[in-house]
Amino acid sequence: LHSSKKLTAFNSSCIQEMFSCLRIPLWTLSSYSCALSHLRFFSEQSLTKKHTPPIDPETKAPMTNWEYSVELNAFRNRFAVPMSDVSVMQRALTHKSYLIEDSELRDMEHNDRYAILGQTVMTHFVMEHFFQKYPKLSSTALRDCHNFIVDIPQLVKTARHLGTHELYLTTEKAEDPKLDVGLAEALLAIIGSVYVDQGPLHARQLVQEFVLYSLQGVDVNNVIKLEHPVQVLEEILAIKGREKPRDELLWETGRDTDRPTFCVSVHSGEDKLAEGVGQTIERAKHDAYQTSILQFFYKELRNFKLPSDLYGTYNFDTKI
Repeated sequence: LHSSKKLTAFNSSCIQEMFSCLRIPLWTLSSYSCALSHLRFFSEQSLTKKHTPPIDPETKAPMTNWEYSVELNAFRNRFAVPMSDVSVMQRALTHKSYLIEDSELRDMEHNDRYAILGQTVMTHFVMEHFFQKYPKLSSTALRDCHNFIVDIPQLVKTARHLGTHELYLTTEKAEDPKLDVGLAEALLAIIGSVYVDQGPLHARQLVQEFVLYSLQGVDVNNVIKLEHPVQVLEEILAIKGREKPRDELLWETGRDTDRPTFCVSVHSGEDKLAEGVGQTIERAKHDAYQTSILQFFYKELRNFKLPSDLYGTYNFDTKI
């Protein structure tokens, strides 16, 4: 970058050395950042066109030995995947607005095209993961799982967790709602850039470690949304040659209070399929039917192969 384009970030040779030499998995980053938070001093101007050095909290004076290229290289090493050059990461973190206003930078490449590619790559590997891991999920349930992962707030959360906002090049102000969209696009651009630079398997590694990781601790049952569970369950049982489902109220409390609770069970013949609890009978019934459906769909495979595993076994002919 031009010497006047330095950005605000933290100034610690210790942190630089750690991130440059170690491969730190995503699940450690949160506690790691907390442990070193007293070493990281960020200015809100790091998200705008005009950048100033970080301020030393003790001397209240600007730090003078911070280098964007060093911080960018440390950031790149957090992903633990090879890149041909640090410029690959810089391009992924550069919004087009940052280049348009400066005639000296207009010939540089921004991240727009790579974000579009990254979104397609991410969708492919996310859908592949759910398709193979949950072989009985319906198409609607697959879509719900995919939408949960690729939701903009979810991507922004991951991007900020990684520290993308500290090195993102844009003219957008910190309070601008568009900034979050830009951060999500920067994360997608990183995936797209790795796909182009290193191939699909390394891009898949990024998706698995930094996007699918957001499912940690999340119950897929709570992600899947079924609009008409009664009809769906009836169809499933009919296909299996079983009796139509029926529901009954098992118990209730506080019907005449502001916090009533109802429990409904669903049966097929003599078999009880599931129970559901809610603040209304209809809510409890919906929950019971959905739980019954998910018992048919929610078969999780622990050890499963992905079609993309074959990428490493073929030499693809690019001639069309």
